[in-house]
Amino acid sequence: IQRLFTLFTTMSPILPIQLNTVTNLNQQSLQSWAEQTISITRSKIQELKNENPDRRLILIGMHSSSSIALQVALVEQVSGVICFGFSYNTVHGPRGLPDDHLLKLNCPILFMIGQNSVRASEEELEMIREKLNQNALLQTITVGGADDFLRISKKKRKFEGLTQEMVDNLIVDEIADFASKCVQRPLMKSENGGVNRLVDSSTGVARKRKN
Repeated sequence: IQRLFTLFTTMSPILPIQLNTVTNLNQQSLQSWAEQTISITRSKIQELKNENPDRRLILIGMHSSSSIALQVALVEQVSGVICFGFSYNTVHGPRGLPDDHLLKLNCPILFMIGQNSVRASEEELEMIREKLNQNALLQTITVGGADDFLRISKKKRKFEGLTQEMVDNLIVDEIADFASKCVQRPLMKSENGGVNRLVDSSTGVARKRKN
């Protein structure tokens, strides 16, 4: 994941969201951590929008931060959301239930998952896709033989004649393709009065489905 983050910086400016280090995160509840992260993220978005109202922003969430990114996208104008290691099952039940706010999203979403992921399967994400707002688009890229961190086993790398660096580069190429289409497509009005983009996508690392 750290290598992927480094590769992201070659495509576009990246602004990491950092919590207040003065606070002992080990003593915070999960709810408190989530609320603080959402608040800081929204503040950063507003700051960037104040500098340039036409700026296109794409949120990237890794593992637990994926849900945070999606929640922020419900209330802030962003061009898309990219999720790594998204968890389908939570302490409150599976995602995609009728009362799940995720289903109200209007912006494009890209889920990057490993074929051997224990957090979510392609079939589970497909069930969410079918329930999404008709203006939204969910795209899933499944990396064959990879785990939740998109790492390929040494055995498979040897069998396929690949290196992890090669796999990472392919992943970044797909993300660049998704991001480019997010920021280049004509703007459209969403149901809540905000502005979002619709995207479609081309070939992926393994398999992908779109709304």
